[in-house]
Amino acid sequence: LKDAVVIVNSTRFVTGADGRLVFNGVAKGSYPITVSRHAYYSYSGTVEVNSNQAEIYLDKITAVSLPFSQSFNSNIPSNFSVYDIQITNYEQVWDFNSSTNAGGVSGELRADYRDDVSTVRMLLPPINTIDQSTINLSFRSLFDDYGVGMKILVETSTDGESWTSTGWEKLSVNNNNYGPDLISITISSNTNSPNTYIAFTVTGDLYYFDDWYIDNIQVTQPGTPLYSASFSVYDNDTDDVIPGAQVSVN
Repeated sequence: LKDAVVIVNSTRFVTGADGRLVFNGVAKGSYPITVSRHAYYSYSGTVEVNSNQAEIYLDKITAVSLPFSQSFNSNIPSNFSVYDIQITNYEQVWDFNSSTNAGGVSGELRADYRDDVSTVRMLLPPINTIDQSTINLSFRSLFDDYGVGMKILVETSTDGESWTSTGWEKLSVNNNNYGPDLISITISSNTNSPNTYIAFTVTGDLYYFDDWYIDNIQVTQPGTPLYSASFSVYDNDTDDVIPGAQVSVN
């Protein structure tokens, strides 16, 4: 697999077109390693070096069905993945943040700036869109830019390699905030597929934005009604409301 990120002894490497990395003078033994690749589940463990070649196999992320929804209570789910092949001046862009800047409850995705020119994508799990020519995407968003030189956008793909813009994008301008807003997009590119990938993408000179916050992602087929739902949690013995309880609906 090309563009797989391999971390050995805290050093970051990216596989080439043949999916290989070559190290010279490696002693026989067991080495801790982390391997991640967009559209695949990550691997963290050890690799045994006892010959001229060590192999690692990754599992492709399984497609989910419509409707799909995701909020972020405590972390980023393991079936989300990141495309980021930067090595020089690397700093992590996408992470989980406990804030509410996009307008949802505590916990959201955040893209943070770094000082380089690159493209970084946060991929949703692939979605089965067979028999659907269009799908609807909605999400809460706050984009805090810094200066001219980059943009945020939503893209789609059927293979995680070739990407098509949905037409929704924001250019960085001059230290403005866009949102918090509820964004709704009708997607007609790369649909009617067993694997439709949707990516939240930052591209350009990533020094020229501060943050992009995302929450309450929903992907539905046309005609699916969406409801606002409130949940109350009670003590089963006393019928008293329990404050601070967390509710996950997926």
